[in-house]
Amino acid sequence: MKRILNIFLLLSLVTNLSAQANVDSVDAKVNRISKALQILREFRLVAYSQVQFQRADTIGAKSYAGGDFPAQTDNRFAVRRGRLKISFDHEGKKGFRVFQSTFQIDATEKGFQLRDFYGRVIDPWTGWVGLQAGFMDRPFGYEVTTGDDTRETPERARMSQIVFPSEKDLGTSLVIESPKTFKPVYLRLDAGAFNGTGSVSSFTKRKDFIGRLQARKTFKLNEKMNFVLSGGASYYYGGVLQSTPVVYTLANDANGILKYTKATDSSAVNKKFYKREYYGVELQAGIDYPIGTTTVRGEFIGGIQPGINNALTVPTALGSDLYIRKFNGAYFYFVQTIKQKIKDHTIYHDFVFKYDFLNPNTQIAQKDLSTTNDSKVSAADIGY
Repeated sequence: MKRILNIFLLLSLVTNLSAQANVDSVDAKVNRISKALQILREFRLVAYSQVQFQRADTIGAKSYAGGDFPAQTDNRFAVRRGRLKISFDHEGKKGFRVFQSTFQIDATEKGFQLRDFYGRVIDPWTGWVGLQAGFMDRPFGYEVTTGDDTRETPERARMSQIVFPSEKDLGTSLVIESPKTFKPVYLRLDAGAFNGTGSVSSFTKRKDFIGRLQARKTFKLNEKMNFVLSGGASYYYGGVLQSTPVVYTLANDANGILKYTKATDSSAVNKKFYKREYYGVELQAGIDYPIGTTTVRGEFIGGIQPGINNALTVPTALGSDLYIRKFNGAYFYFVQTIKQKIKDHTIYHDFVFKYDFLNPNTQIAQKDLSTTNDSKVSAADIGY
């Protein structure tokens, strides 16, 4: 603040004395401040909180998003998210981004948690090729990579939350993305190696591959209407270490009953990895017109998941028997946005309809699930 005040005082002095030396001094300071302001414009600060009140029909109810209720209560206030995000985007002389960095934390009554901390360097000649590394979104699908501050629903689909429980992972990725100066179509390819453990430290030598290809095109229907079509395909290939002698797979027993069958192999402990493989496709279409926007969106994910006995999620530590399951799931959005203009501002009102499902075990019909005959079926096999 003192520097700015000094500049105004010097400008006044230059006007009164008409001294060329002082003019040169002021111009130098103005140039420095102009450069400093230009750098500040490349920073973006986002802070928001989502505070909620929840009421359950039973004491100590189980809840996925936000965690279970305490043992002696059926209602609670909670800070679902308390985010502070700082990002920096620097553009080169050719008008496209050449460096990006993001740092984000989540502060709730449960403590502080790191959400993002990564950087990306982009080639300054074409603006297409970049290398990104750090703690960041896993580049798989639309919903996992869409931030909580821009997604229409407070929570991701159950499928997204279970398969990618923290949405984030530590790794590095090659990013090929069309710069903003490239107008015909938006293209992006992510291909990287990740720990595969999310927010938990890596505890095996194996790294997982995640790749995603996406495209977006805007078609101008007339002077006031645009049609936007986008889509993508994602692939995940990794492995989960067998850290106990026992692995369960679904098979028919001697009586023809489909149940988890135990396979014991002590020699494979801490040596053999079981395949963790997902594939996904996404599609979105929207029409933008003067009074609003209509958007439809869908995504399907399926694959093989080496989980544990009571959860579809992969183990986050050594010492758990593996349960090999084939799963699939999907979600669908319909979003109607109404634009309201007030003076120089536009307020957007969203009406959102969403349907999602998860089948954690596609090898057996839900109606045939049974805990009899030592089948080892658990809550992890129940569809939603």
